Amino acid sequence: GKERASVLMEHDRSRAVCITADGVGYGPDGTVWGGEVLDATLADAERVGGLAPVPMPGGDRATRFPVRSLAGLLADRDGVDVRSLVDTDAPGADELAVVDQQLDAGVNTPTTTSAGRFLDAVAALVDVCHERTYEGEPALRLEAAATEGTPHDVAVHYGEADGRPVVDTPRAAERLVDLRRDGVAPADVAATAQRMLVDLIEGFVAPETTREELHQLEISQLTALLNYARGTDVSENPTANGGTTASS
Repeated sequence: GKERASVLMEHDRSRAVCITADGVGYGPDGTVWGGEVLDATLADAERVGGLAPVPMPGGDRATRFPVRSLAGLLADRDGVDVRSLVDTDAPGADELAVVDQQLDAGVNTPTTTSAGRFLDAVAALVDVCHERTYEGEPALRLEAAATEGTPHDVAVHYGEADGRPVVDTPRAAERLVDLRRDGVAPADVAATAQRMLVDLIEGFVAPETTREELHQLEISQLTALLNYARGTDVSENPTANGGTTASS
């Protein structure tokens, strides 16, 4: 609450649309948040959308081994076997049988809407990081791979969760799996994933606006992913980190 109010006061605003996609934490509903769109005021904030909730098998262990996040993301996608997507010698791959049991039983499998876990899953899919040894490693390695790739045009989709519109990240992940199966270079898949996440969030927040108009929204805690995928240097473009606002 204090952080939200301080961001609004810093920019002399009483209300703002906020994308929170940097870091994770427990939301008021007891689930793990980390990819939300909030309608925020000085007094409170309402979650009006964000990423779809997906299982996080093993809880904190999923943050160490990205393949667990990949398994959770693809758990409900028919015809997708995570074992066929990663090397059997990759760290964490030997635990996939246990992961399946956790998913089936719902044991030690919290729900998360984290953008970071989505990026972790993609890092495992494109074989750039299978074990996190420092904070943010999977996403950073994914970003490094994406700099060498070219994003492909992939349709984006939305769904609904608890009455609010959400980015359909499981379906997005399935499209990325299709690219890998079609022989698309890992760097291109990495670049596609980053561009896809930007397009999904931007399309959700302001489907009738242009990217330039979206920059006029007040955005707090905007992940470096969004700036990277736009090719924006935050230090040179303050609107990319919450310069002006759509409402006051």
